[in-house]
Amino acid sequence: MNKNNKLYIKRALIVFPIILVLAGTTLLGAFSGGFMNEKSPKETAMAGKNIEDVINDDKALKILDIHENLNSYLNKEVVLEGYFIPTNANEKVFGVEVPLENSEMTMTSLTYKLSDSSLSKDIKETDLVKATGKITSFEQTHEDEEKGDHAHILPQFNIEKIEVIR
Repeated sequence: MNKNNKLYIKRALIVFPIILVLAGTTLLGAFSGGFMNEKSPKETAMAGKNIEDVINDDKALKILDIHENLNSYLNKEVVLEGYFIPTNANEKVFGVEVPLENSEMTMTSLTYKLSDSSLSKDIKETDLVKATGKITSFEQTHEDEEKGDHAHILPQFNIEKIEVIR
């Protein structure tokens, strides 16, 4: 064997394993994406369970029931307990945060309108309140990467009376 052949063999012994490792990790990364859990923490906690077994808060269950059975609540007066929760700089919702059995937290909430803006002037975010009002609905359109633009019919809590519980 001449000197050039030995040099090529040495280079091949160094370069070939590097290429093999790079190709292997690329393939592993491409195939492992299919095994990722793409469910939200709430969906993971709910897998095969009744919601009452995962969430033990009557306030949260009542709000969830309004979402699930909206037609039964439309234009009817309801009394709900919860908090005025800010979700970003310009938006607030009425609802509660509840722990799931896997130590994750979730929030059940409704968008709301006040019949009179002065109803909530002395209410703090930490005040648990009893609110009375009617449930109406509105259509919310948003874009989804998979589904494109689509709309959802969502409940809205039209609050007429607020009482601070604590």
